[in-house]
Amino acid sequence: MRFEVFRGESPGADERRAVCSWYADAREGVLYFGVSAFWQGLRDSGSPLGVLEGQGPQVIGRFDLERRAFLPALTLARGRAAGVWDVLAHENGRLYFSVFYGVSGFRDLESGAVQRFDQLGKGLNEWARGPDGTLFVTRYAAAENTGGALLWIDLDGNLLGQFSLGSEGSDERVLPKSVAWDPGRQLAWVTSDQLPAAAGASGHPTLVLDLAGAQVARIDDVEVQILAFAGDATGYFAVATGNGLELFVLPPGNPKADLAGARRILLDPLFDRRLDFAQGIEVGETGRVLVTTWSGRVFAVDPKSFAVETIAFPRLHAGGLYYAAATYRGTTCASYCAGVGVVCTADE
Repeated sequence: MRFEVFRGESPGADERRAVCSWYADAREGVLYFGVSAFWQGLRDSGSPLGVLEGQGPQVIGRFDLERRAFLPALTLARGRAAGVWDVLAHENGRLYFSVFYGVSGFRDLESGAVQRFDQLGKGLNEWARGPDGTLFVTRYAAAENTGGALLWIDLDGNLLGQFSLGSEGSDERVLPKSVAWDPGRQLAWVTSDQLPAAAGASGHPTLVLDLAGAQVARIDDVEVQILAFAGDATGYFAVATGNGLELFVLPPGNPKADLAGARRILLDPLFDRRLDFAQGIEVGETGRVLVTTWSGRVFAVDPKSFAVETIAFPRLHAGGLYYAAATYRGTTCASYCAGVGVVCTADE
């Protein structure tokens, strides 16, 4: 299979080496992605706070999936500003963005106006649609080195609920990462990192919460790395098990909030979880599921036959990471974190 590699302009005169493409979301033929210098800052300084040194403008990148060309980036702030992590391209015409070391918010695509959610504070991580036109966003960590929380908000950033995670009375810190809304069971599923890891547990529990914030289930025996639910309430979970990566498919209709009844599909029998991670998952309009790993192996799963097609994207640079892939009119493109980059399958 052939591929095309596209390079975008890095914002700021001194940022060409440092920033790269992060989480991405596609809508109406455009791939939107965060632009962050997190990984380069971590490599240079040995600390996550290294990203705060030498930042340039704060932008959201854009790539035209039909023309296979970069569009001008959308500037959110100029001067020194923390980078954008996750983006959600909403059908209301807004791009919701998270800035872990700054204040998150949205940009209106029609007017260009930027609205910040100052009331939500810092530390926000990943977005997901919630019930009845609402949103979820995870707070990976809070001040004073405490654990994170799941925030439930309306489309204007007004807080509907803030749910702390972890066991009450224990010294553990549960740091939430990805969240997905289960429309069948009316529950939010949240992946996390657990510090310190409990003996015998994966160290990355998945917590299941109702809309009152009550924990109705906790999955500790396997590591769910990324998850999504389709409109028919079918759940898709990329799970690291032993040396493999599997897709757990949880059918709708079962009231239990666990993975016991899931169908298991092997994606990669030699998945190196020390160096690799399932970072992106997308359920397309046809129901085809894409699971994107850092290493560039994108697994496309047919929703009916469950046949797996493996698309091995090229490893172009040492330390380069793939974040999220989307398919548009037969072409699959993925955001590539090695500078501002997007890589696409090419017509044969």
